[in-house]
Amino acid sequence: MELKSIHKEVHSKPITALTFNPLRREVITGCEDGSIRVWEAESGKTVQNLLRHHGWITCLYYWHEAKLLVSSSNDGLLITWGSGSEPHQEIAVNNPIYCVAWNSKREQIVIGLNKSVKVFGVNGTSLTTPYLNEKCETVTHHTDLVRSIVCIESRIYTGSFDRALIMYETSSYPNDRGLHLISSVKEAHSAAITCLKVISDHESNTWQILSGSFDRSVKVWTQDIQLIHKIDGLSGTVTSLDYVPRSKVLWVLCGQQEASLFDPKSGENITEYVSTRTQYGSLADYCTTNKYHLVHTVFVPELNEVYCTTNRRTVLVWKYNWCAPVTTLQTKSTAEGLAFTGKSPILIFTGDSEGRVTIWEQLQLNNFMYSCDTFSLQDVMTSERKRSLREMNGEGHRSISKMIFIEQLDILVAASEDGCVYLWGFDDQALDELRDSVPGGSEVLQTISDDPVTNRVAGFTCKQVFSEHTHPITGVAYIPPRGMLESGYLLTCSTDRTIGLWDMHGGTFVGYIGNKDTESEAVYASSDSIMDIAYAASRSEFAYSSTDKLIYIRAFSCSPANCTLKHVLQGHESEVSHVIWNNILSLWVSGGDDCTVRTWEPSSNGYLDVTTNTIDTQCPVTALAADAVNGSILVGLQDSVRVYEGKTLKRVQHHTGHTDSVRAILHIPERSHYITTSWDGTISIWNATKNNHRNGGVNGNNGH
Repeated sequence: MELKSIHKEVHSKPITALTFNPLRREVITGCEDGSIRVWEAESGKTVQNLLRHHGWITCLYYWHEAKLLVSSSNDGLLITWGSGSEPHQEIAVNNPIYCVAWNSKREQIVIGLNKSVKVFGVNGTSLTTPYLNEKCETVTHHTDLVRSIVCIESRIYTGSFDRALIMYETSSYPNDRGLHLISSVKEAHSAAITCLKVISDHESNTWQILSGSFDRSVKVWTQDIQLIHKIDGLSGTVTSLDYVPRSKVLWVLCGQQEASLFDPKSGENITEYVSTRTQYGSLADYCTTNKYHLVHTVFVPELNEVYCTTNRRTVLVWKYNWCAPVTTLQTKSTAEGLAFTGKSPILIFTGDSEGRVTIWEQLQLNNFMYSCDTFSLQDVMTSERKRSLREMNGEGHRSISKMIFIEQLDILVAASEDGCVYLWGFDDQALDELRDSVPGGSEVLQTISDDPVTNRVAGFTCKQVFSEHTHPITGVAYIPPRGMLESGYLLTCSTDRTIGLWDMHGGTFVGYIGNKDTESEAVYASSDSIMDIAYAASRSEFAYSSTDKLIYIRAFSCSPANCTLKHVLQGHESEVSHVIWNNILSLWVSGGDDCTVRTWEPSSNGYLDVTTNTIDTQCPVTALAADAVNGSILVGLQDSVRVYEGKTLKRVQHHTGHTDSVRAILHIPERSHYITTSWDGTISIWNATKNNHRNGGVNGNNGH
């Protein structure tokens, strides 16, 4: 959810009630002084002021079927309003009214009073505006004021300050309009119940009732008011709650500057994973500065917006944005390297500026929370290895800049700014110990050995270090065995202008790729620093980009001398920082500091002399990737991510949420997610674009 707008000084006194008219796209707010204001949701412009009540507005409800607004107050008046500024109907109950609900199954208005609940039937036909039958039915099972009422089909649920949650059944007989007590929980909470909410669980096709209380807890109940679980430890009295189905998030207001966000299914607090940041920084900082705290919340499904009132006569509006992060993970330091494995369980790997590798795994509880394990090079290196690296590179920088995961070998390749490439893998020794500890004979041991999940929980360690480069590693690419290649090979590039070739089967250095310098006898692949490298399996060639504004394409061979230069792509006007092979569309894609992304498509005679397409990004490219399903091009531009259709380069999505430079992007097709790392110390997970752009379908809709 993203903060869309802030409406200040909506009333002259604190706001006590809020609802929404979906037919006219109007927000309706009630105040302590008895006034009701109707205003346009988009502009905030006042449409009407309804002045009839003489006491605190306790509830507002828009009656969709009748196209009427229902208001209640502690002055004892129940009023229905039409399109004009005069009441359509006014009923004097003569006691303060605390809540209103509509039972659509039985066509009844239900109100809560002190110690009682009243039910009003409806008179009228479909051709006339209905009136409430002033002759009502009353039940008195509560011993304190009834603060909240919700309805599910023919059932009515009431929550009271007497701490009881009561379920009533309504009759289908025309002459029986009363409520029949079915069940009650006398001590539903340890303090007064302040609010109720009904949500639908689509997976089990059931309804759930949520209750908030002065005891600083929210409880989740079945339709038969059997307790499912309890959300406790909140910071204050629960004043309001609502559910956002699009993001499956429960908003709980408890007298703080920010809403507490929960997964209602598991009851887990997911506030730190779901961003509600604003252009003013964090909402808590903004509200603290303006001395706000949130009081009441309403979700508007027609607009996919959440409205929250504050104690300072202000209404804040959040809008669901499909292009905002699904969840955000916090890292210990700035993360740059990024990789994943698609094997079960799916794992995400990140490398940070301190040389740490972190493994992230999504919890089964919900889609927001991830567990993580962090491994440091300093912890796994032997003293001899540390000493040899110091002798070779000094203390240096151990920031991990690039990462790939080799599925066939279960090896994570992490390239570092200290000029080394670290090969991480799952701990075979720990796995052997795990096998030995399991009784049951050879069959059980073989089952454990073949189980990929077991292999991935047995520990993680640095297995080998490649250290032939003298400057920071800027890119890595893996060439799997195929055809005449019996072994897999690794390509590494560096700012020292060299490209290294490594045999992954033997873990040995094969040699440098490039041209020998006549003076130094060194083998260089470029005239300046190499910034990135990528491999195209379908063409058995690899490309690398350089600060000399060029992209070089070479044939791949397991012999460095046979990696001959095939093409030099020229077109960028500044450093080319990124190059990738788009396997879906069979073309090279590059991005640079000249604020462009360019595509290079092979022709029948080789490569075109000019780029096939160019995107003017208006700022330097900081990350580049391709959608593995539809070939869309993913571009990191400072603190945002743009998605372009692969052939036409039309922009189809724009993701915002980071506050600093995006450093890496990848696509996890198994989950339809894009993952990004940023210098702001976060990892963001986004919804991947759904359209098949290969067939020319481009949707510019950025969601809600």
